Amino acid sequence: MSFIKCINNAVAEGIIPDSKKNQLTKMLDENIEKYVGLGDDLKTAEAKAAKDTYFAFTVEAANKQRQALLQSKKDTEAITYMFETYRDKDGNINPGEAMQRIIGFMETAEGTQKYLNVETRIRAVKGEIDGKFYDVLLQNRHTILGNTRNQANMHRELFNPGSTKNINAQQMADGWRQAAELARIKYNAAGGSIPKMDDWRIPQNHDQIKVALKGMDDWVTNIMPLLDRDKMINYQTGLKFTDADLKIALDEVWNNISKKGYLTRTKGQGYGSKLANQRLDHRFLHFKDYDSWLKYNEEFGSSDLFNTMLAHLDSMSRDIALMEVMGPNPDAFMRTLKFEATKWANTQPAAKKVKAINKIKSSINTTDAMYLYVKGDTSIPVSETVAKFGASFRNIATASYLGSALKTFVSPLSGMDNNTRIKIAATSGLASEHWSTLASGAARMSADRVASHEFSRRLSDFILRTTQLSWLTQAGRFGAGMEFLAFTARSTNMSFRQMRKTNNNFVDYLESYGITEKDWDIIRQTKKFDGGEYDPNWKGAEYLRPDDIAARTDIDPELAQQLSLKYNHAMQEFVNFAVPVANARGATFGANVTRPGTLVGEFLRGVMQFKGNIISRIKKHCKRQKHKC
Repeated sequence: MSFIKCINNAVAEGIIPDSKKNQLTKMLDENIEKYVGLGDDLKTAEAKAAKDTYFAFTVEAANKQRQALLQSKKDTEAITYMFETYRDKDGNINPGEAMQRIIGFMETAEGTQKYLNVETRIRAVKGEIDGKFYDVLLQNRHTILGNTRNQANMHRELFNPGSTKNINAQQMADGWRQAAELARIKYNAAGGSIPKMDDWRIPQNHDQIKVALKGMDDWVTNIMPLLDRDKMINYQTGLKFTDADLKIALDEVWNNISKKGYLTRTKGQGYGSKLANQRLDHRFLHFKDYDSWLKYNEEFGSSDLFNTMLAHLDSMSRDIALMEVMGPNPDAFMRTLKFEATKWANTQPAAKKVKAINKIKSSINTTDAMYLYVKGDTSIPVSETVAKFGASFRNIATASYLGSALKTFVSPLSGMDNNTRIKIAATSGLASEHWSTLASGAARMSADRVASHEFSRRLSDFILRTTQLSWLTQAGRFGAGMEFLAFTARSTNMSFRQMRKTNNNFVDYLESYGITEKDWDIIRQTKKFDGGEYDPNWKGAEYLRPDDIAARTDIDPELAQQLSLKYNHAMQEFVNFAVPVANARGATFGANVTRPGTLVGEFLRGVMQFKGNIISRIKKHCKRQKHKC
């Protein structure tokens, strides 16, 4: 029986829908055409094409089934938390509040059962990936003027391993490969399906305006000779492109870049296709060599390789966290939670129904805003010109007002060698916030993610660095995180029962993150990290790190990962309480009117520039208490 007859029979029996029949038939015809073009006779071409098409179909079907199971699991976990686990300060079921705590880090009374939320998970995932990337981060950290160090060191090494004969460049390139591969593995484990490509180098960065101005035909003509055709894969079929298919694919790439994907984006801000299927574009374009990559980037992208890498790992960490918490389709997850919350409100007793419905509507609006914030959608300016002006104004204000605010700086970790402190923090999942932020000093003062004028950005960053204000925040967060790791290490000689006699609050804190007595007994058997591995002067200074829990081979790998995540969340949120930074709930205050690039939004950002931090501190610690304040 021919493959096309098999397809027709499957449609007739209801096994596959008509839409899938059309897709498979088109794929089969394309594969036949390809093999005939390679010199096969029609019968041989049909046999090979049928095999390729069937393989692509079964892989896609298996992946969809896996994604459906993962999605169902995450939906169930969230609904259970909303209606069975979480209780508000009055001890009542409150699905609206629970939804918010699933998305972001929220200020709650001590003892409240936490959810391993998306916002904190992003920090945890980014920290884990940065542990692999540490040497690259260190070698490429910003100079005092805000420039990236050692920009050219890795360029040729990534495209031609061993060509530079430079050990540092080789180590940096290897660090990048390890970090990118870890990100790929974690992405796939969460529901994605990015294939492993040993010769993949870096994601591609495109300048939308430059690409659009060139025009589709000219852009395709320019890029075609630079590409390595043998390494470019059609991810619908898993096979190499025909000439015609590649031209069609590149036309689509041009449309996606020049129009920011709006030709294929679905209606509804922030809601689109399944997140697990949106990452293959980063591995689509393959350049022949470094010179080809550089030629393209000089005309259509950015030649700053390091910042391109950081942007990729930042966005991968975000997407991994979204899928780990919300499943392969976070948009569907949000629709499910909102439906369940609305259904609950509408089934309340008549006397409480109106109040419950109104409360749920308000919570849904807040949750939607938080979700769009953690996805990064609310950072897209309405008007880039207005947003750039506003961000530049705030940069200058930062330099003017804060430049003289601090004349001395005393690190809370001053007793430890600086490089040793950074190494321990970096390998404990705490480093990502500093090196992965282009203007890390200004990050504490402003939540801007839009581009500002280069002069104002450099001025703000320079002032913060030379007065050491940027390090004040980061040193405090490093110190809080390292003390948490050290304190926990010192506590591993006690069981929960023993700790309750000496520090009951710490046991309650761990339990609020889902760490049970059984979990703790496993966690405390983890081999502790000794600071002496980085500096002999600190031999005997022990830390219990999340990554060391995840790396254990004496327990089930899935259990090791779960325990590491619970512990990592407890550490990250301890740091957030110790040295507060902007979070999703605070950043989405007045969500719609504060969009960047609007006059009202830019005005409110200016008003809140120096007040957000202290308001965040007061709010956090008031809500952390069980009584009202």
